[in-house]
Amino acid sequence: MSLSESPQPAVSWDALDRYLAGECTSAEEMAAVHAYLARVENAEDLLKHASRLADRPQTPPSSVEGWNALAIRLNTDLSQHTLSLEVSSIAHERGVHTLSSRVFKAQPLRRSLWYAATGAVLAGLVIVLGWNGPVRHLFGHTPSARSTYITSNGERANIVLPDGSTVALDVASRLDVPVDYSAGNHVVYLLGEALFTVNRHTGMPFTVIAGTTTTQVLGTSFTVRHYGTDTTATVAVRDGKVAIGDVVLTAGRSLEVGPHGLAQVRPTDAAQFGFAIGVLEFKSRPLSQAVTELDRWYAADIRLGDTSLAAIPIEGKFTAGSLSDLVEILEFELNVRVVRVGRILTLYPKAR
Repeated sequence: MSLSESPQPAVSWDALDRYLAGECTSAEEMAAVHAYLARVENAEDLLKHASRLADRPQTPPSSVEGWNALAIRLNTDLSQHTLSLEVSSIAHERGVHTLSSRVFKAQPLRRSLWYAATGAVLAGLVIVLGWNGPVRHLFGHTPSARSTYITSNGERANIVLPDGSTVALDVASRLDVPVDYSAGNHVVYLLGEALFTVNRHTGMPFTVIAGTTTTQVLGTSFTVRHYGTDTTATVAVRDGKVAIGDVVLTAGRSLEVGPHGLAQVRPTDAAQFGFAIGVLEFKSRPLSQAVTELDRWYAADIRLGDTSLAAIPIEGKFTAGSLSDLVEILEFELNVRVVRVGRILTLYPKAR
């Protein structure tokens, strides 16, 4: 980042967030933002990552020292979220799997950010290389060397495995794929949600480990879901069949495994597969329960300004879009008033 020593013009985070979302409301606001950003190298990339900081400064930096401090914070954030690269089988073809661990993120990274985040990338690889302890705790044993794919809130990815099998990775999810996958090690690790379409093959079955739930299959299409906030792991089969322990699950059936190993088989619902084509669907879900899903889907931070809103049922399909789209949908569908500050949306009952 390159800045002179004089203070920068004052601009609010709200204005910067609107600018990044293409929602500046006036020529004066656009000019003010441009004047502010003109003196910050790689400004849009840095601010885009700053918008994801849970505890960013109350106001944007107005001095060199402030920007330097934020840059350090951003480097830490980038190393936690890992390097952004296009997710595809090209990664395997180019030999990146020769590292003992490698991390990818759903969206391509602009070339300018490569220079701004080189230190963060190296730090990220160090963190990943040292991640075996947490993985051992989550999955119960030490995994082999792996490639890791990560999506953040509001991001999804389509991953092509070396054998042509595909994975539609949902928002805020992580997938670990062994680097010796082509040699027959087909055990992958999931935190979050994904739709797997597995090519039929002989030898070691394709296995997904999500929390304490292990799903095995030779060739089928199915979803596995286990976010850190979920109390159950869910497997839903679209085609073929899979085995979860002693239970064989066929097409059109889903299985929920509770924290104590208690399982319940139910019919699948089309909504369980919708995320793979960019659709999040609710069916009479209380708003208090839907907030977490909507936060992940839109990279938002939704808060209820009145506890009376918690029980409002939310129903319908939500496609990927901007926060402005979400505000309009919430206000229209739920008859609420939404106050937006950056990515924070606070909901209140409409005055009668």
